[in-house]
Amino acid sequence: MSAISVPFVEQITLSVATTPPRPGKRPRAATSREASIGTWRTGRRIGMGSYCDIWLAQPQPAAGQFFDYVAKVAKPQYQGWGSLAQLMRQEVQVTQSIRSPHVLPIIDAGDDADGHFLILPRVEGLSLAQRLREAGPLDCLDAIWIMRQVAQALVAVHQTGWLHADVKPANILVSSTGHVTLIDFGFARPIQSQIRRDPPSLPRHGTLCYMAPECQVQGYPISAEADLYSLGVTLFELLTGHPLPNPHANWNSWGDALPLESASQIDSLLRKLLSNDPLRRPQSAGEVASRLASIETQLLCIASA
Repeated sequence: MSAISVPFVEQITLSVATTPPRPGKRPRAATSREASIGTWRTGRRIGMGSYCDIWLAQPQPAAGQFFDYVAKVAKPQYQGWGSLAQLMRQEVQVTQSIRSPHVLPIIDAGDDADGHFLILPRVEGLSLAQRLREAGPLDCLDAIWIMRQVAQALVAVHQTGWLHADVKPANILVSSTGHVTLIDFGFARPIQSQIRRDPPSLPRHGTLCYMAPECQVQGYPISAEADLYSLGVTLFELLTGHPLPNPHANWNSWGDALPLESASQIDSLLRKLLSNDPLRRPQSAGEVASRLASIETQLLCIASA
């Protein structure tokens, strides 16, 4: 069994006392999974993924009924799966190297009888996938505001030499104040160049409808522009309610109520982000963040006029 070893846990464990508390009143969580994992007590399940489930968590000894952390725990059927242990080790490695208010730190990790686990601070808010299901397409200004923050998160990720490799609405959390957090670095991968490629046997993970075309070709070098394609698909979905490709999606439906200049700038950026050729996309997340910030400023000025 390839497990997350004790030295690995010691390398990444931080003191809970050094983690600043979340401001405001903390919600009381009803526990439906009275169990322990590592030195943590888990509460109810709040999310389900392909390989892991997400549970509310608190340090032991438990301090009341407040759960300020979450535990990402491997599903029982994947206990002992070496590939999952490696992905979770990698997630720790990647997030430890990133310094961004839009990326959560992992504060503990390990394995016990319940399987491999990671502990992260709890973030209040809904994923974009939930918002789309509940309310449909977003207002254009809200969509630009959110994706500008995602682009800023990707700037920090790419500066460390990594790709997120699974940018999509389900992996973007938005708080009630509009702050964005990019989550789930389980599929992160090193940025490649034309001379630095994956071995043919190395699998590629991701979500197909958000995945850049080059990611679907084994052996093709994967650069930072792959994340920008996924960002473009996500922005398109926020504006139209449909990810690409979708024959029912109206490309220009979101621009009807916008001034021509703003609509034209968004359309131009989207078409570049969604180019099948990575060389025709914007060449950095910083460039995308700057262009989105410019559009955001225009829309704010229009809204306040």
